[in-house]
Amino acid sequence: MLLDDIQERIAPAFKRVEAAINLREVIKQPIHADNVAFVVPIAERPAGNSRDTDIGRPLQEINITFGVVIGLKSINDPTGEKGMTALEALRCSCRQKLYGYAPTDHDRILLAASDLVAFAANGIWWLDRFTTTTWYQGETQ
Repeated sequence: MLLDDIQERIAPAFKRVEAAINLREVIKQPIHADNVAFVVPIAERPAGNSRDTDIGRPLQEINITFGVVIGLKSINDPTGEKGMTALEALRCSCRQKLYGYAPTDHDRILLAASDLVAFAANGIWWLDRFTTTTWYQGETQ
């Protein structure tokens, strides 16, 4: 699966990498390791059928957006300057692993919007979004 592939690919950059479906629950957690990443599905947007179904099987392009939620522990950093430097290094490492990578049956991964999603008592949660495209083909009747 796509998200399993993503987890495996970014694992060397983080102390811990997991998958999650509920981003709200993820960001409620305290950050126990120096850094952690959660791979989350965000959206799938199908295009219209690109074939006449009277002639052949339906074929649709699916645009997929997924996210990597980065949790960064930050202690004794009142202004967040050290944390900001560490976050940028983690984001850069993650992007290097994903940007331009083509998972099986998908187009190359591209960058999408990123956001600071929450402050934790002991750090921050940041979301980097990525996009890719795949095709779904239906069965014949």
